[in-house]
Amino acid sequence: MNRITPRDFRNAFVAVMQSEHDSFRTAVGFETKSYNFFMRTTIYPRVARQLGLLCWNKEYYTLDGMLYEERGVDATGKYATYANWISVAIEHENDSSRAHEMMNKLQSFNAR
Repeated sequence: MNRITPRDFRNAFVAVMQSEHDSFRTAVGFETKSYNFFMRTTIYPRVARQLGLLCWNKEYYTLDGMLYEERGVDATGKYATYANWISVAIEHENDSSRAHEMMNKLQSFNAR
């Protein structure tokens, strides 16, 4: 399992954001859905590649983004709707006063 440190993620994220600066500014200028779509289809996949991971391109349970090593498979060998070895969970909150509630939810999710 790849162990990604916060510094590893930060460095990869900053590098991608610097290279996508103009495109990001354009995406932010539209509605919230455009921003979320841009992050999931452009930013997160590029960050994942820099870290040697894969990127889930939709909301994963309630996470805004998720980078993982391997996709789960069902009994027939087809890809399942879950990932194995989640390395980075991304959750963005605009209201930091309730961030502790989301972190507790994520921690209980990881304990399963």
